[in-house]
Amino acid sequence: MAVLRELDLQRKTQLLAFLQASGLSRFDSQSEVIEEPVISFKNQDFSDLDLRGVNLGRTDFSQANLRNTNLERAFLGDANLEWANLADANLTGAFLVDANLTEAYLGDADLEGANLADAKLEGANLVDANLTEAFLTDANLTEAFLRAANLEGAFLGEANLTGAILGEANLTGANLWAANLEGAFLRAANLEGAILGEANLTGANLWAANLEGASLRDANLTGANLGVANLEWADLRAVNLEGAFLEDANLEGAVLLRTRLSNAEGLTAEQLSKAQLCETELPDYIDFDPNYRCEALKEQFPELF
Repeated sequence: MAVLRELDLQRKTQLLAFLQASGLSRFDSQSEVIEEPVISFKNQDFSDLDLRGVNLGRTDFSQANLRNTNLERAFLGDANLEWANLADANLTGAFLVDANLTEAYLGDADLEGANLADAKLEGANLVDANLTEAFLTDANLTEAFLRAANLEGAFLGEANLTGAILGEANLTGANLWAANLEGAFLRAANLEGAILGEANLTGANLWAANLEGASLRDANLTGANLGVANLEWADLRAVNLEGAFLEDANLEGAVLLRTRLSNAEGLTAEQLSKAQLCETELPDYIDFDPNYRCEALKEQFPELF
């Protein structure tokens, strides 16, 4: 592949498309023993190329330089992009199902509407990346770095975000149903209107996070830090908040139906007076009616009684 360094951008693009179409650069990801392709793009420089709509499935781009490359609507299913540099790359609408992006760098990359279902993004760096309405169902984002990333309207159902860094990230309206966010860092993240039903947020840091109108039904927030968080009108039905830290959290209008708050710290009767309680488990140190506004909730959710 030394010839690549001698070619201009247009010829690089043409050569890459030819090698992929010929099958010389593909590996068989379905085989029990994965064999190396005839030609590998590992550690090669493809920066600034225009690869819009090109079929690059099952191609080895590990450690390759794809900085500022245009991969709009490109097919990268099962591709190996481990440790690849995709900074500023355009991956709008790209197909990356089952792709390996472990430890890849995607800072400022545009992944709007991209399909990353079942993709491996463990330890990937997505700082300031645009993932608006991206599809990340069942994706592995363990310890991924997503600070200030835009995930508005993204689909992250059952995704693994254990220990992920999401400080100041925009998750407005995102779907995180049954996602694993254990130990995740979500300080000052915007989760307004997000769906977090049955999600695991054990030990997560949600300090000053915005969860206004978010749905957290049956979520596990045991030991989570929700200090100064905005939970206004949030759905906290059957949520486990045992041992959680809630000092100065805004609970105005929040639904606390059968919510478990035993051993929660920093909670006051004043905070609870703004919420809607019914069959709520409260900490021993708080003298407050656990059925405060229960009748109103029975009218709102008659199917639960």
